[in-house]
Amino acid sequence: MTAIMGYGNELMEDDWIGLFIVESLKESALFPWEIIHGGTPGFNVLWDLLGREKLIIIDSVLSENTPGKIFKISSQELLDNINMNGLNYSSSHGINWQEVIAIGMSQYPDLFPKEITFLLIEIVSVNLAYKTFSPAIDSCKHSIAKKIEQEILLILKEQQEISRN
Repeated sequence: MTAIMGYGNELMEDDWIGLFIVESLKESALFPWEIIHGGTPGFNVLWDLLGREKLIIIDSVLSENTPGKIFKISSQELLDNINMNGLNYSSSHGINWQEVIAIGMSQYPDLFPKEITFLLIEIVSVNLAYKTFSPAIDSCKHSIAKKIEQEILLILKEQQEISRN
């Protein structure tokens, strides 16, 4: 079964967009899958991932792209090419996803998910501000959530089609 996880820091302006989105997904009847509010676990995120077959992870990214742009990236793509499409990914969680994936795949190959899809949302600011969005993200947060919802439905549909074949 696929789990959907959102990550971010509620104390850092736009960084918490992943958490905002998973909270909106929990309210939707479209998603009977496990939806997890991940917070900012640092290295402990690895324990959230182990034992799951497939994951969709929603997080923010701060680069020089258009605010609200969504990047759909597999874990292997993230490992293979850190600078995809101008996406320079780093983390405010103390460890980045590339490190988590590399450690998980090498140390826990039987428990690490076989398929992880990242939906990374371009943000504007990580200024200290509890549960606040920058004006650019605040004005489009609901449309971002809707786009993420549609993207998740497409991912799940693709997974179902692959498992049937």
